[in-house]
Amino acid sequence: MKESKQHTEHEIKKTMQVLDEMERATTDSFFYSRLQARIENREQTEPRQGWHLEFGFAAAAAIVLIFVSLNVLVLTQSPDILEAEATVDRENFMEQLAADYQVIDPSYYESAETTEEE
Repeated sequence: MKESKQHTEHEIKKTMQVLDEMERATTDSFFYSRLQARIENREQTEPRQGWHLEFGFAAAAAIVLIFVSLNVLVLTQSPDILEAEATVDRENFMEQLAADYQVIDPSYYESAETTEEE
């Protein structure tokens, strides 16, 4: 245990010496001015991107408005049409449902009852 601790401390000291001997990173004298020019150029091109965003927002707003107005139109016109069809369709539906669920002939039960009574 003591040896591994000494080995670790030795490695740390070697690493620190290497870091002390390293040279500091340098740039040429025009680096700051080029960086500043890039930042200014980027700020000048932003309004073009904003124009696309405004058009996208206007298109989205128009689509939502059309969608909402169509929904309102359908909701205001539907009740009259649906109410007239509902009464006729309900009667037909109930008759069809009764016919579909009547699988066994009712006369079957009558014949079974008569045989039991005899």
